[in-house]
Amino acid sequence: MDPVAALVSPALAQSIDSLGSASPDPGVGGGYLTLLLRTLLYLVAISLIIYAALRWVVPRVFRWDFRARGSLAVIDRLSMGGHKSVCVMRAVGRYYLIGVTDSQVRLLTELDPQEVEANYPDRIGMKVADVESARTPRGS
Repeated sequence: MDPVAALVSPALAQSIDSLGSASPDPGVGGGYLTLLLRTLLYLVAISLIIYAALRWVVPRVFRWDFRARGSLAVIDRLSMGGHKSVCVMRAVGRYYLIGVTDSQVRLLTELDPQEVEANYPDRIGMKVADVESARTPRGS
């Protein structure tokens, strides 16, 4: 039995092997069907390996860490339509409200640290993607 086929699904590998030989001669035990199924099985297995490498292995090997551990962090972001948004940012222990468009980034105001930490206690030090998914309606 082929090791890659056995890795993906032993039952599927046995059923492929039982169809006939891998000979491309159509007169010998359904060779084309077996060859096609085996090729598709390899394609799926290689695709899964590449997906796993890109999703889990590569970021850990190269230490790709998008958490806001440094002195800069986006605490919250609100889209204002199109490519415009307003962000609450932390920079070296201070908090700022900034406006972001396609062509510029503008400081709107500096925010009170106690007020920001009171309104976002669960988001200080989170990943930017986690901030997007953790949004909850205010006042509820």
